Amino acid sequence: MYNSGGDVRRTIIGTLYHELGHVYQYDDVGTGNGYIIEGLADSLRLRAGHHDLTVRTAGNFVQNDGEMATFLLWIEQFKKPGFIAAFNRSLAPYDALPYDESVFVTETGQTRTALWNEFRDHYRWGVDFPGPGSL
Repeated sequence: MYNSGGDVRRTIIGTLYHELGHVYQYDDVGTGNGYIIEGLADSLRLRAGHHDLTVRTAGNFVQNDGEMATFLLWIEQFKKPGFIAAFNRSLAPYDALPYDESVFVTETGQTRTALWNEFRDHYRWGVDFPGPGSL
């Protein structure tokens, strides 16, 4: 592993959390978007304190894994405990249903877009969000 001056131990442990997350997650037989699959895995890494929060306060929906992880944990923390597990279940390959964003409405009562806008505003206005390892 290349040492870029960061905490190598944290990086290795974080990578293990991420990769082990893939063992237990669903991916709708490859129909889920890459950022969703990687973001789910990164949410485990973030929750364990081996990833940094990633947030843009401008732009559209998630464009990277870390941001997806932060978004999912924000939903779980502020909107719906257990959301990540429910979101993962919605990607089950055996239900014969492709990924559908209705899981956001079903689980939280809000659309993905509404949640995303609230998530960004949460950070834009400096509202506290627990740091890595405290979720």
